[in-house]
Amino acid sequence: MNAADVAILCLPDDAAKESVALIENGTTSRQRRCIGVLQDIAEKAAAAQIEAPALIVIGEVVALSGQLDWYAAEVPQLYSGVYA
Repeated sequence: MNAADVAILCLPDDAAKESVALIENGTTSRQRRCIGVLQDIAEKAAAAQIEAPALIVIGEVVALSGQLDWYAAEVPQLYSGVYA
């Protein structure tokens, strides 16, 4: 079971459209993120090859990811974000 599978198990069935962000290796030079909704995050994470350790962020705060994306601005040459 990967991080995306855990995210799916955490919310009720009617939450398929809930925003989700997976952040792999957060706050390191290898940080990557994958953004989607609960319904498709497993597929997107698999396509992006997101692996543990990864942080799962669920809910409205995911919409702020562009405003809170300090890491890409600080270390653009090392950032390899994955966007959906």
